[in-house]
Amino acid sequence: MDKKLLTQINFLQKEFERLYGKGRVFFATAPARINIIGEHIDYVEYFKTAVLPFASREHYMLLAFRKRNDQKVKCATLSPGFPKKEFSITDFKQTCGSWEENLSATPPCKPCWTNYIKASCFYLKFLYPKKNIKGMDLLVFSTIPIAGGASSSSALVVCAAMALRKINGLKIDRGEIAQSSAKAEWFCGTRGGKMDHATMCFGSPEKALLINFKPFAIKYVAMPSGYSWITFYTTKADKGK
Repeated sequence: MDKKLLTQINFLQKEFERLYGKGRVFFATAPARINIIGEHIDYVEYFKTAVLPFASREHYMLLAFRKRNDQKVKCATLSPGFPKKEFSITDFKQTCGSWEENLSATPPCKPCWTNYIKASCFYLKFLYPKKNIKGMDLLVFSTIPIAGGASSSSALVVCAAMALRKINGLKIDRGEIAQSSAKAEWFCGTRGGKMDHATMCFGSPEKALLINFKPFAIKYVAMPSGYSWITFYTTKADKGK
């Protein structure tokens, strides 16, 4: 494991235990998504082309979590300006058949960074309406620029999805998590595709991902050696407050 990452995991564990108490802690991680070609075409059926993103090596999110015996989800982050919050998975009330119909029947949520965690929780409850989905305590550490266009919001959805499946004894499958996270994020008011989530779930060192969506397929493309990518985050789009 990368020494820097191990140091950050150890730090996050200490902060988690300071906040929630001693005990076993699990971790989930997702990288930032950097796109080379293709923007906002993964959810528009008219376009039949592909996208070419890659998973960032330098910027990623870490989620420390621990299972609870109830259905509460307690959320905290080390990023300044985002207060601690909590909610219950039972807050999701399934009203009708499809996920889209449920969202249409649900009042729009007020902007809050925890909506992306709620999205994964509520979508899993939608998938397993008869299962007693357990909640968790969680703490977020992230080097992904907030509101910078590298999908910190989708990273939060993906990390929460992995954590929920772990604590509830469900299979962790990259394809299923990419698909479920893409649909779950619709809870936050968007109707995006799954480029971000697929990149985070299938990213591989030194490779870009050529992603087609109809049908869904991924081909790994070797990145040119001897080059470094420099990205600039110049326009802030804050969806989390």
